[in-house]
Amino acid sequence: MRRIVTVLLAAAIGVCALAACGGHPRPQAVPALVMAPADRRAALADAGLRAETVAAPAGPLRVFTGGRGPTVVLVHGSGGQAGDWYRLVPALASRYTLVIADLPGHGESAPAEGPLPVSSLAAALGAVIDAKSPGAKVTLVGNSLGGWVSLLYAAEHPERVERVVGIDSSGIYAPLPVSLRPSNRDEAKRLALAVRGPSAPQPDDAEADLIVAFIAAGPAARLVAGLRAEDFLEHHAAEVRVPVDLLWGEEDGLLVPDYGRKLGALLPDARFRLLPRCGHMGQVWCPETLLPALFEVLAAAPGTHAEPPAPPSPPPGL
Repeated sequence: MRRIVTVLLAAAIGVCALAACGGHPRPQAVPALVMAPADRRAALADAGLRAETVAAPAGPLRVFTGGRGPTVVLVHGSGGQAGDWYRLVPALASRYTLVIADLPGHGESAPAEGPLPVSSLAAALGAVIDAKSPGAKVTLVGNSLGGWVSLLYAAEHPERVERVVGIDSSGIYAPLPVSLRPSNRDEAKRLALAVRGPSAPQPDDAEADLIVAFIAAGPAARLVAGLRAEDFLEHHAAEVRVPVDLLWGEEDGLLVPDYGRKLGALLPDARFRLLPRCGHMGQVWCPETLLPALFEVLAAAPGTHAEPPAPPSPPPGL
């Protein structure tokens, strides 16, 4: 059980805190382009997305929709919210209809208390898909816990899913290199380095203190309370009968690339691709690298994968 809890917490690390999106003044170590939660949500509206409410089994969910074209559902990680995708939304909305929900217990979505089983998050995702894309297939793009939720839904409802794109997706057993519930700023800095990767800005003391406070107040305990061993992907991966593309930060020090390769090996139809100079949350810290790779995957014909990038040409004379 201790090992299971450790892995669940990988999905419950408080993405928002580690992305420096607390509602406090921004430490100088963090670039101004990383917005506070309210500003991120406002950025979705600025990009043309509309906020609405969708009924779900555990209570109403806040959902943002907009854009044009095939439907792509973006699923955030634990501790996050729909606005975490704000840096990708303007480009994606020009080609795709976007559906972005606050997962249950996150953002403005119910429930406000009680356990949050991962399977219940998948059921809520299904309610969003039924409401916003009735009878049509969608593409699911999920980061960390959002990837796990997306794969669980795809295993149960392959007829509703065109493909799944997992961005550093969690959901299988593995030991982790850092404490996921930091009690002091040094532990918070080690965790931030593992999640963001060394190429991203790192927290100063003030932001590290905010990370400690945010994770302590976040949904991690509720996710652990809802833990069920049968929700882990070792029990469901073989049932995911749709193409899966795993886009993985080569600098992810929390769920390292070999974790992603192991997940890919469990899936019937998966392709794994490394993203250079990216950590665990590409949509926040390296969108300029993630976005082109994501466009390639989304443009692939239904039921297929994107062609892998061509290898570099050899130097003249070789």
